Amino acid sequence: MVNCTTIVMKRVLEFYKGFEHINKLVDVGDGLGINLNLITSKYPHLHGINFDLPHVIEHAPTYAGVEHVGGDMFKSVPREDAIFMKVSFSFCRHELFFYNFSILNSHY
Repeated sequence: MVNCTTIVMKRVLEFYKGFEHINKLVDVGDGLGINLNLITSKYPHLHGINFDLPHVIEHAPTYAGVEHVGGDMFKSVPREDAIFMKVSFSFCRHELFFYNFSILNSHY
């Protein structure tokens, strides 16, 4: 998964410029923080919050500009300038997807 994430995110960062004007970004379900490490490496002004389950982030390495926060996306998500979710919903049951989407809508 790390190799796939790295390949995809490097390609995304070649073309996507949407992170330029974001100061704080929450990546929901980033696991070890690979996505945010790549994003904050290109956009060092950006503070990234890697939000994943506590037992996942306890093994995450330290990256400059990335804070690891443990929690449950089905209960709440940290509120920042933007939320990034690369694959989190693909693993959700149908009813959980819409429940989580309502949590995000209530934030923004």
